[in-house]
Amino acid sequence: MRLRFQLLSLATSTLLFSHFPAFSPSCFSLSLPAATAQTTQDRKAEADRLFQQGIQQLQSNQNQAAGQSFEQALMIYRQIQHQTGVGAALIGLGEANLRLGNSAKALELSQQAIAIAKELNNPEMEKLARQVLDVAKIADNPRKLEADRLGQWGLQQIQNNQLQAALQSLEQ
Repeated sequence: MRLRFQLLSLATSTLLFSHFPAFSPSCFSLSLPAATAQTTQDRKAEADRLFQQGIQQLQSNQNQAAGQSFEQALMIYRQIQHQTGVGAALIGLGEANLRLGNSAKALELSQQAIAIAKELNNPEMEKLARQVLDVAKIADNPRKLEADRLGQWGLQQIQNNQLQAALQSLEQ
């Protein structure tokens, strides 16, 4: 089960990295006075940098640090009201929480990201958030873990020609 969880988590990360490689300042434009716009652009650039740093940290299994980077990026994206950034940071933060074993927090974060994706009518973001949600649900279900353990035990018993014992394990 642990390997399957890690593979699902890795697949989610790969999709996250490929769909949100970087946010360019050109995708964020407001009609604000020049000084305010520059400040907003500077803040967005900082959030983008933190987001990219979080991705790199996830890729190198620095999950705690990645969570901190995504959290900081999320705070800035919220302050400047950049909803695409908020959604992406929530997905990244959810992934970091999954890797740290905080599946309940990952569930919460991915649900927030799904709501934002729907609001933005962004099916790619929604798909990524749902993938994090699905992995978090699996990780958060103790009965699923027990079922997987019993299934593995049953397969081992089949390989050892212990068919009656295997049948009992698989029925459980």
